[in-house]
Amino acid sequence: MAKTKASHVWHKGIKYRDKNGGFDFIARCNDIGSNTWAKGQGMMLSADAGELVLSAAPGDKDFHEYGLSVAEPIVDNDRYFLCHKDGGRVKHNQKLAAGYNIGDALVQTATGTWTIADDDTVGHELYRLGFLVGPADRITATVLKGIDDAFSATEPADILM
Repeated sequence: MAKTKASHVWHKGIKYRDKNGGFDFIARCNDIGSNTWAKGQGMMLSADAGELVLSAAPGDKDFHEYGLSVAEPIVDNDRYFLCHKDGGRVKHNQKLAAGYNIGDALVQTATGTWTIADDDTVGHELYRLGFLVGPADRITATVLKGIDDAFSATEPADILM
């Protein structure tokens, strides 16, 4: 089954936290075609807003180390995957700039608002990445929302940094 929604990966944004402070969490990747990406391969910010891609070779424009790697293999048509982050912390009750989904890569602006990360946006490669991880279950306007429902700009969100 292709993982085209966050719920295809895990029922919550964070699956595992190891004893060294690292996290396995849901992230979004670009369309990899007929490739398979293996556990342990490094990830970096993609030119596609909010997505990750395999780290480029030294000397390429996008060679950056964010301490991110593939936690479980990614196969053809997967758009969400389990990512591993070395270290990190979760910031609660954060403000979003727009409607985003669990797994989106974000950066925090000077005003403290989180917006979608994009390596084509000047400065985004210099920011520390955050990932929208939850809360997976929430109630807005008396409606129960799940992991696959987008967050609105007015909802408090959990960001893994």
